[in-house]
Amino acid sequence: MGDETGSIVLTLWEDQIRRFAANDVVEIRQGYTNLFKGSLRLNVGRNGRIEKVDRKLEKINTRNNLSEKTHIQIPWYLSESRPFSKRRKKRR
Repeated sequence: MGDETGSIVLTLWEDQIRRFAANDVVEIRQGYTNLFKGSLRLNVGRNGRIEKVDRKLEKINTRNNLSEKTHIQIPWYLSESRPFSKRRKKRR
């Protein structure tokens, strides 16, 4: 899967696999990325949508393949910028 900015491995499941062929141009809404064995993957998921569109892409940038690079996933609880912080109860 790719466009002029880069490319990534797209994970499809069940009926999605048979709906698309190589060189189809698709639009994904509410997709998400995750890491699988250090490789970045694009997923449609349950709440996402993927549809063929009548559009032509001039060039696909395969040199910037985000799935070929190894990414290290740091658990959120070890990150310096935690997404959630514990709230301490005030003692009376």
